[in-house]
Amino acid sequence: MSKSFRCIAPDIIGFGESDKPKIDYSINGFADFIHKFLNVLSIKKANVLGHSMGGTIAIALSIQSREIIDKLILVNPVIKGKDAFSTRVRMLSLPIVRSLTYLLCKIRTVRRWIAKDIMARMDDELIDDIARGGYRPMVGGLISLQNIDFSRWLKEAVVPILIVTTDRDKVVRNRQDYILRDGLCNVTIRTISGAGHCVMLEAPEKFNRIVEEFLNG
Repeated sequence: MSKSFRCIAPDIIGFGESDKPKIDYSINGFADFIHKFLNVLSIKKANVLGHSMGGTIAIALSIQSREIIDKLILVNPVIKGKDAFSTRVRMLSLPIVRSLTYLLCKIRTVRRWIAKDIMARMDDELIDDIARGGYRPMVGGLISLQNIDFSRWLKEAVVPILIVTTDRDKVVRNRQDYILRDGLCNVTIRTISGAGHCVMLEAPEKFNRIVEEFLNG
């Protein structure tokens, strides 16, 4: 992908190697962070790709700052929060679980149980990498997602959109499928068979080919 396009992969505030301040983590807050990030780099127009909650953040960015978006790519996105998540993932946002999760996530076996829905095969290094994202922003994002419903926006969107889904995603449930079948004008939907939630890691060649075809179209 980087041979054909300038690719920038920011760690959103609270995730990865970025700072993790004690702030109110929300979808709109994450979108505002990306907007400011692009401004710092003097990027006026961009193709934006978001995976899972990142797809929801990409939608929020498009709503906040339509002029920035050239094309939008949503990978196993959360479109309607209450229909989206598996039971295991939704449990993390329950108050009684939130109070314990920070401590429990220090135990690798617990992290493996939480990560089980993300990919079928997870080695300890990858699990530790995911855990580095930080508990507070992850749960803050999950709570914010519960009331999200971008299904109407998707029907009315004017930017070209590619949605990549998979048939073995155990994180974002296929109860959202009805949204994707309901009269979407500017949306291209591609499904990759045999892959789970992290399709870009599980089927990178297929995924990259689909994305490049869309961007070059």
